[in-house]
Amino acid sequence: MVTYYGLMDIGSNTIHAVVYAWDGQKKKKVASKKEFAGLIQYVEGGILNEEGAARLCNAVQQLSLLFCSYQCEEVLYFATAVLRVIENQKEILQQVKKQTGKEIVVISGQDEAYYDFISLQNCSKRPCALGLDLGGGSGQVFYYTQNALEASSSYPIGCLYLSTQYVSGILPTLKERSEIRNQVKVQLKNGPDFCCLGIDTLYVMGGTGRACLLLAENLQDVSVRKAKACLTIGQLRDLLELIQESEEVLMQLLPERLYTIVPGLLAILTVAEYVGVTKVNIIKEGVREGILLSLVKKV
Repeated sequence: MVTYYGLMDIGSNTIHAVVYAWDGQKKKKVASKKEFAGLIQYVEGGILNEEGAARLCNAVQQLSLLFCSYQCEEVLYFATAVLRVIENQKEILQQVKKQTGKEIVVISGQDEAYYDFISLQNCSKRPCALGLDLGGGSGQVFYYTQNALEASSSYPIGCLYLSTQYVSGILPTLKERSEIRNQVKVQLKNGPDFCCLGIDTLYVMGGTGRACLLLAENLQDVSVRKAKACLTIGQLRDLLELIQESEEVLMQLLPERLYTIVPGLLAILTVAEYVGVTKVNIIKEGVREGILLSLVKKV
């Protein structure tokens, strides 16, 4: 018997509604729709302003229509960094409830890292791994071994956050790139020590990572499908330089990520260099799949 589940992931950059089918053993994505709302751009002085609140309510209302086509066993609306940090969180959640009838659950950075762990453990099938889930507002770095989460931390290093804080134009200047990299390093120094694990691979989740794969295929002589979605540190560095000279290609391939792809790539590269890996493995699954597995498997 197939059971359907609906999840709406409300992030700092995108709001994504997905319907999954679960047959008791494996999951399948059957429907998906998203909007690049860029909510973090509407946060002023720690407050999500009226325009941002209106955009959130409208997106939730429109995207929730996707769930109406399926008899979902459960529908969950959850938010990560952008609603987690605002001072008027309670008022915004009440406004969404009043205007749309939907209740949003705001998950902590610790919980987000836990769901990332569940997702990575399931898809990698490895007994131990180091992961990075890079979103629009935050990035979760986590390590598990013997199928148990050992260490994790959530940092304000999301691609949209870095773009709004450090970039004055479309693509960051050399000075701005240096400022972004320094900020990521400062944040990492304040968290757990992931540098002495003896691991050569960093598993990367999130839309920025998948966008990097697309660019690697188009700008470099890299067949990521044959390489199982792996890029070396050297390839990431080369890709960063190629992107800086390929604004037209970016506009064609990733118009919605034009402002965030370089800050995001800088974050991924800096984390990878900081923890001492030699390559990154970019995977399609992330926090949504971890939450789904926690619902169906009760983990």
